[in-house]
Amino acid sequence: MKEIHIVVKNTKTIADYNDTKRYMYQKSQEFYEAHKKACVGWNEGSISKVWIDDQKNLCIEYESGNWWHYSEQGEWWQ
Repeated sequence: MKEIHIVVKNTKTIADYNDTKRYMYQKSQEFYEAHKKACVGWNEGSISKVWIDDQKNLCIEYESGNWWHYSEQGEWWQ
Protein backbone atom coordinates (compact mmCIF):
# COMPACT_ATOMS: atom_id res chain seq x y z
CA MET A 1 0.00 0.00 0.00
CA LYS A 2 1.28 3.44 -0.94
CA GLU A 3 2.08 5.79 1.92
CA ILE A 4 0.02 8.97 2.13
CA HIS A 5 1.96 12.23 2.36
CA ILE A 6 0.28 14.22 5.17
CA VAL A 7 1.46 17.83 5.44
CA VAL A 8 1.06 19.12 9.00
CA LYS A 9 1.81 22.80 9.70
CA ASN A 10 1.46 25.25 12.58
CA THR A 11 1.54 22.87 15.52
CA LYS A 12 3.30 23.88 18.72
CA THR A 13 4.03 20.54 20.37
CA ILE A 14 4.78 17.01 19.28
CA ALA A 15 1.50 15.87 20.84
CA ASP A 16 -0.39 18.52 18.84
CA TYR A 17 1.43 17.43 15.67
CA ASN A 18 0.56 13.77 16.27
CA ASP A 19 -3.10 14.56 17.07
CA THR A 20 -3.42 16.75 13.97
CA LYS A 21 -1.82 14.12 11.74
CA ARG A 22 -4.09 11.40 13.12
CA TYR A 23 -7.16 13.63 12.61
CA MET A 24 -6.12 14.45 9.03
CA TYR A 25 -5.55 10.79 8.23
CA GLN A 26 -8.90 9.72 9.68
CA LYS A 27 -10.88 12.48 7.94
CA SER A 28 -9.12 11.93 4.62
CA GLN A 29 -10.10 8.26 4.71
CA GLU A 30 -13.73 9.11 5.54
CA PHE A 31 -13.97 11.78 2.83
CA TYR A 32 -12.22 9.59 0.25
CA GLU A 33 -14.62 6.70 0.84
CA ALA A 34 -17.70 8.96 0.67
CA HIS A 35 -16.44 10.74 -2.47
CA LYS A 36 -15.55 7.48 -4.19
CA LYS A 37 -18.93 5.94 -3.28
CA ALA A 38 -20.78 8.97 -4.71
CA CYS A 39 -19.10 8.59 -8.12
CA VAL A 40 -20.25 6.07 -10.70
CA GLY A 41 -16.72 5.50 -11.99
CA TRP A 42 -13.91 6.55 -9.68
CA ASN A 43 -10.82 7.19 -11.82
CA GLU A 44 -8.77 9.29 -9.40
CA GLY A 45 -6.93 6.47 -7.65
CA SER A 46 -5.93 6.40 -4.01
CA ILE A 47 -4.99 9.30 -1.76
CA SER A 48 -1.57 10.70 -2.51
CA LYS A 49 -1.32 13.85 -0.35
CA VAL A 50 -3.36 15.57 2.38
CA TRP A 51 -3.06 19.12 3.74
CA ILE A 52 -5.15 21.90 5.29
CA ASP A 53 -5.61 25.08 3.26
CA ASP A 54 -5.68 28.69 4.50
CA GLN A 55 -9.44 28.49 5.11
CA LYS A 56 -9.01 25.39 7.32
CA ASN A 57 -10.46 22.97 4.74
CA LEU A 58 -8.91 19.55 4.36
CA CYS A 59 -7.50 19.06 0.86
CA ILE A 60 -6.88 15.69 -0.71
CA GLU A 61 -4.80 15.02 -3.81
CA TYR A 62 -5.24 11.68 -5.53
CA GLU A 63 -2.89 9.57 -7.64
CA SER A 64 -4.41 11.16 -10.76
CA GLY A 65 -2.97 14.53 -9.69
CA ASN A 66 -6.46 16.00 -9.20
CA TRP A 67 -7.36 17.38 -5.80
CA TRP A 68 -10.40 18.64 -3.91
CA HIS A 69 -11.22 20.76 -0.87
CA TYR A 70 -13.39 19.09 1.77
CA SER A 71 -15.48 20.93 4.37
CA GLU A 72 -15.81 19.64 7.92
CA GLN A 73 -19.17 18.17 6.84
CA GLY A 74 -17.50 16.22 4.01
CA GLU A 75 -18.71 18.38 1.11
CA TRP A 76 -16.17 18.62 -1.69
CA TRP A 77 -15.27 21.06 -4.43
CA GLN A 78 -12.28 21.73 -6.66
